Amino acid sequence: MNRMKLRCGIVLIAAFVVGSVACSTLPSENGAKPVSILVTKGSPDSDTTYRLQVGDAIGMHFLAYPDLDDTTTIGPDGHVSMRLIPDFQMAGLSLAEATKATNDKYEGVLRHPGVSLVIRSYSLQQIYVAGEVNSPGVLRSNVPLTAMTAIAQAGGMRLATAHPSDALLLRRQPDGSIVYYKLDFHADLPSPAGDPMLRNNDLIYVPRTPIGSMADWVQNNLQRIIPISASASTYYQLK
Repeated sequence: MNRMKLRCGIVLIAAFVVGSVACSTLPSENGAKPVSILVTKGSPDSDTTYRLQVGDAIGMHFLAYPDLDDTTTIGPDGHVSMRLIPDFQMAGLSLAEATKATNDKYEGVLRHPGVSLVIRSYSLQQIYVAGEVNSPGVLRSNVPLTAMTAIAQAGGMRLATAHPSDALLLRRQPDGSIVYYKLDFHADLPSPAGDPMLRNNDLIYVPRTPIGSMADWVQNNLQRIIPISASASTYYQLK
């Protein structure tokens, strides 16, 4: 059973990392520049605010110009298209930040636009949960998840064997790099810093034993499971 769970965890992490590599331009066999995947420690931020993502549908209401009311969807490039103003980046912003940015744009063409935004629907998120949880696997959700709600949906931690204080969140960055965060759960509760809101393709790993060196653990596990030939010359840098 433990071997099967370990294999499942490796498959999940492999899927996560392969997706990361796919986001970068892989080298060809003719000597193209090799891919460098930076794996570094980050801070998950105590910000538990939802950040808008590609595929979210945003409703717009104009206090002074109701005929402009509309719904727009954040495109694959993270931008939104709205009438009268140029497309602009919205993915990665909180709803409050997006509302301010929208009003700033419209104030250039309208007098006191008074735009308010609401999220009509969320894009489908895919979250990986591996390690000492009761049902490791891939979660798909059309509502935002935090680290703890994702673990709960994966059946919760196996408290008899899990080491929650070393739980990790691995996140792909737009440039293809991977950042890892120590979640520092206490038993089955989040740390005082908060329960971070997850993003699409995040991976949560709950270890069975204490991790002495986070950087070494990430390096050893990722290097061991990436199914890329040596000719790809993929390498890692840890900080």
